[in-house]
Amino acid sequence: MNFEDLTQNIATINVVFLTIPTAHYIALAHLMGGILIVIGAYTRVATLINFPVLIGAVIFNYGAFGDDPLEFEMALTVLVLLALFIVYGGGRLSIDEIKRQADLLKETQA
Repeated sequence: MNFEDLTQNIATINVVFLTIPTAHYIALAHLMGGILIVIGAYTRVATLINFPVLIGAVIFNYGAFGDDPLEFEMALTVLVLLALFIVYGGGRLSIDEIKRQADLLKETQA
């Protein structure tokens, strides 16, 4: 939510040339990936894009950067849920499923 805090946390890793690109990747992955996961479009791709971000969140919240145990638990919960989305994909009401059903209908009509 706060881009400056994010860049300061990334800067503490001492990889200066990756600070801004990493912060942009995290922000875009959350925005675009979150929207795609919510509507169920390209669910597995969106979760794979968000997976490294959540792994980093778990590591940072478990390590020296985390000051609130609830943040660690939340990041770990979301990471587990993302793993489930990677395995199972979108649900019955997702755009992925609607496209799958449309493709099956086209195949049976052909």
